[in-house]
Amino acid sequence: QGVLWAANLLERPTFVYGIDARTATLRSKQRGDSEIVAMAAGAGAVWAVSHDRATLLRIDPSSGRVAHRIPLASDPHGVAFGSGFVWIALYHQSTIIRVDPHTNRILGPPIAAGFPTEPLASAGGHLWAIPSTGGYLADPQLHTVLEIDARSGRIVSSYRTRGRPQDLVAAGNSVWVATTEPNELVRFSSSGTP
Repeated sequence: QGVLWAANLLERPTFVYGIDARTATLRSKQRGDSEIVAMAAGAGAVWAVSHDRATLLRIDPSSGRVAHRIPLASDPHGVAFGSGFVWIALYHQSTIIRVDPHTNRILGPPIAAGFPTEPLASAGGHLWAIPSTGGYLADPQLHTVLEIDARSGRIVSSYRTRGRPQDLVAAGNSVWVATTEPNELVRFSSSGTP
């Protein structure tokens, strides 16, 4: 729809902003839950996670208003959309959960990542996750990239990077991971495991 979505992290009250991508003008400004730390779009909605309220917000992209609040078991730090699911990283539980965007329900048991995750990316039937880049539980020694099968919710592969993963982008059956120390852009391809 040509709209960029953003939220103010620390300002009270917290607002969700819809910004026209062509004109850079504000199209909507609506209240959201406080401390929104990540947003994603997919399945005809904008998805935002509120850290201190432990909620997933479903936002109507035409109005910018919160259409539904989904309570979470713990504080989220990341959200992504892909392979037909909304993916949420629950930082303090070191888990990732899937939400069905048609029913707004959490599907299956949490996926145990083994470490706090935050940046997520999904494409080609897979979710990719790297360790959290901030917060008191973040471990700078973790150089791991997880590949999760979207259908089963199982971790199918774990890859190691030389540097510390900072961000990632998925496309097709591959993921590109940006690292520091050393500064590299590393590509991993799906293991193909069902």
